[in-house]
Amino acid sequence: IAAGLVNQLGASPVVAYALVKPFGILALFAGAAAIVHRHLSRRDDRRAALVLGLFYCAPASAIAGWTLAPAAQAKFQLDFAGGELWNGAYLWGYSYTAIAVGLVPLGLIAWERSRLGGNARMASAAAACALLSSWFQPWQGATLAGVIVAAELIRFRAEGRQVKRVIAGVGPMLVASALPLVYYFVLSKTDPAWELAGVANSLPRWPLWVLVAAMLPLALPAAFTYGKGRWSTPGSVALRLWPLAALGVYFAPLGTFPFHAIQGMQISLSVLAFVAIRERLGDRPLPGVATVLVLVVLIVPGTVYRVAQMRDAVNAGLQPFFLNDEEHAALKFLDSSKQPGGVVTQNYMGSVIPAWTGRQTWLGAGSWSPDFEPRRQLLEALFAGRLGTEGARKLLVRPGAGYVLEDCRAEPAFFEQVEPFTKVVLRRGCVTVLRIDGAHPLGPPQPPLPPIPPAPTAR
Repeated sequence: IAAGLVNQLGASPVVAYALVKPFGILALFAGAAAIVHRHLSRRDDRRAALVLGLFYCAPASAIAGWTLAPAAQAKFQLDFAGGELWNGAYLWGYSYTAIAVGLVPLGLIAWERSRLGGNARMASAAAACALLSSWFQPWQGATLAGVIVAAELIRFRAEGRQVKRVIAGVGPMLVASALPLVYYFVLSKTDPAWELAGVANSLPRWPLWVLVAAMLPLALPAAFTYGKGRWSTPGSVALRLWPLAALGVYFAPLGTFPFHAIQGMQISLSVLAFVAIRERLGDRPLPGVATVLVLVVLIVPGTVYRVAQMRDAVNAGLQPFFLNDEEHAALKFLDSSKQPGGVVTQNYMGSVIPAWTGRQTWLGAGSWSPDFEPRRQLLEALFAGRLGTEGARKLLVRPGAGYVLEDCRAEPAFFEQVEPFTKVVLRRGCVTVLRIDGAHPLGPPQPPLPPIPPAPTAR
């Protein structure tokens, strides 16, 4: 809401969204620090657990990335899982994820305090955490609600609480958590864009071994804290249920893109790992050199690998991480033009068209584009000049079409083939905006697309 208000006051969407990042950093640190301080009493344990929870980066991802073939399925899956378990990924364009992850431990602690002391302010704080976590990231909201329900059921008999008191205590929190979830469910059934996202994001879950490999360094020591006698307080129960509830959301046959459900598990597993280590050490301090070495192994290689991936993604030029003056001028023109119609452009610029111009794009982000790969191949053939004039006409002169944005990647044959039914309305450097003539307003039926020509053979 705050980012939207800043945007309405005149700031660009990029600036408005960037202002969310400090809140993501604050939420992650506050949530991790709170849960660490709640369950670890020694300063050395707290510092080590906090560093590990905030910066853990699965070594298995780095090992697979450095040793397996680039196209190997195992490399892709371990890369994917490692990114979901790395807080750094949340802050590279997913600030609301960082906020939602940080709200889970804050919600658990507020729930525990309200439960033990009957504090209405803490109950309200827990409900607010539940509402916002579900709103920003439904997987984390469902995890938080699942932890609370399971914890109440586990502790119900041991404490002999009345059903009415339990419902009164957790009811507002569960309702707050459920409201965004119900809203998103209704959208997935009634809104075409959300239905499309559900189809585009329908991917098979990882094999179990991928989860094990990504989490093993934390999950193995944490597993020793699940024995008898360690479930004596609501907080201890909730901490142990957090990773289990996240896995439950991951495997549940509901919703889309279950991979986000494991985000944040590294925080709970890091705390549990140091709980297990402290039980073994007793009153002895953490061994300084060994602790540092373990932290280095569990943080540095994976982080180096993931930062290198980010650098390679920017250098590959597949998405406009940085806009040059010519690209910015084209987007500004499309934003200010009074002529209707969407924009046809290659994958490189397609994902920024809606945010910068308010227009639809024929090919955008993979998560929101129907038939993404066939569309990408058609546009690649169009700008390479392989469709011919009639094929280009079938592709471009369609209901709802308005402009073509050419981002310096087209062959000269492209301009020759589209000249009969387009006109250049802006040229800045090698960036060109063309107006499509003869397209009707958006609406059914859509004419058939031209066939995808075979890719040229390498010589």
